[in-house]
Amino acid sequence: MAKIFKNPHLIDYFLVDKGVDNNNYRSFVKEYEDGKVIYFPNLRPDINFEFWSSIDTDKYPDLKKLSVAVKLKDFPEFKNNSEKALSGMNIESDLKSKIINNISKIFDSILPAYCGIFKEYKFGKCKTVWRLNVTNNENMHIDSYREKNPYHFARMFINLDNQPRIWKTSLTFKQIFEMRSIDFTNDELINSKDTEFWHEIAVKTFGNSSAEWWDNYPRHVIYFDPGDVWTVDSRQIAHQIFYGRRALSIDFFVEKEDMYDSEFYYLNILKNLRKNELSKRNVIT
Repeated sequence: MAKIFKNPHLIDYFLVDKGVDNNNYRSFVKEYEDGKVIYFPNLRPDINFEFWSSIDTDKYPDLKKLSVAVKLKDFPEFKNNSEKALSGMNIESDLKSKIINNISKIFDSILPAYCGIFKEYKFGKCKTVWRLNVTNNENMHIDSYREKNPYHFARMFINLDNQPRIWKTSLTFKQIFEMRSIDFTNDELINSKDTEFWHEIAVKTFGNSSAEWWDNYPRHVIYFDPGDVWTVDSRQIAHQIFYGRRALSIDFFVEKEDMYDSEFYYLNILKNLRKNELSKRNVIT
């Protein structure tokens, strides 16, 4: 079970739900959109930890970040496209077969629960990313994009490794905006493109990379055990991987109009924060 060390100087946005397991789950769409980090200690995918941990990704660098699309048929039924994703890679056939089989086992055991946890959503693009690269102390960041991402996403993480995955989380995007809004003029608040504004806030707060600077913001610390499952909208919560070697992220994309509350679409969050800040400044737009 994960160990969560909560910093009293930060918002407690964690939700631990022990009622969810592989045979019993409910929707968490509302809580997810509201920026909660939701942890499911009793949801246990079928994972061969030793297999995933033993893959030599220095020998097979294409496996360090393997993207596998999922084709939903009659929701929540799906088609595993891992064979197609691996088809062009120079990997021994035996290893390729084992990867495909192990991906299938995880899909079979977790995607029904995933589809239940996000049951209100209608998914378009569906992908999974098998993160088989070692990460040490990446920069604290909040996800940002220079180009507009028109979708909301439903993001679930799973620790595939036989070692803990150590996460740190910090400020919410709302807190970051409120802290940094003083750096922007009225004209910038009114006229800057949403995507550029979002990215600029992220850079002013955390820098571009861990090589640029070390920030001193408070942190929660979480040790996710092998097989642990959690969900979070990583555009709403600042986070960093302090240490991790093998993980799966499931990213199914949702039209913002199909959200429970489209005001939680990331650019709508920003729009409302800008509007409130201009109101505080008594600026009429």
